[in-house]
Amino acid sequence: MSTTNPNRVSSWDQIGIWIFIAVAALLVGGSAWLSGMRVADLLGPDPYDIQVGLIGSTANVSSGSDGASIPVSLETARIQVPTLPTASLVAGILEPIVTTLTVAGIAVLLTLLASSILRGRIFSKRNTLLVVTAGTIAMVGFPLAGLFQTMLANGALAVATHGALDNSPITFSPTPIILIAFAVGVFGTAFTIGERLQRETEGLV
Repeated sequence: MSTTNPNRVSSWDQIGIWIFIAVAALLVGGSAWLSGMRVADLLGPDPYDIQVGLIGSTANVSSGSDGASIPVSLETARIQVPTLPTASLVAGILEPIVTTLTVAGIAVLLTLLASSILRGRIFSKRNTLLVVTAGTIAMVGFPLAGLFQTMLANGALAVATHGALDNSPITFSPTPIILIAFAVGVFGTAFTIGERLQRETEGLV
């Protein structure tokens, strides 16, 4: 009886998986570096450079050498403020940390999945759990980071306008979360069915 694993991946597939693992490691490293820079910037000396949402706002922009100006619609802008409310500053520090932890969590789980596939074990309860957990982390982590970003922007607007404007529109779109949830459902179902079919196949051998 042959002992060859029917789920053994090809050499090209192995190369592709190793490339994926390397890219995942680079993404985590890049995210951590950017997060560190952002936290250092917020903890450094003022002024603070903050991106805020300004949907529905307009500004006059100079056009040409004649000094004429035209009104333009603003959706986002970067403003500088000398200080920030404590809650907004804490939220601003937490936002890049949560983003990095989310990216790292997803990368680690998918790397474990890729490692399992390299060993020829594609469908299993463990791999199904890895897929679902990675998707759940994405659905929770990225919106939470967006909430912290909005809290930071609200505090900056309140300081810049002396309390006249303290509500920056939430710029995080729910569409990616819906797509992630759909993808998690599809892949989770596919892995569950694949696991069942694999058990049935192995039982016939």
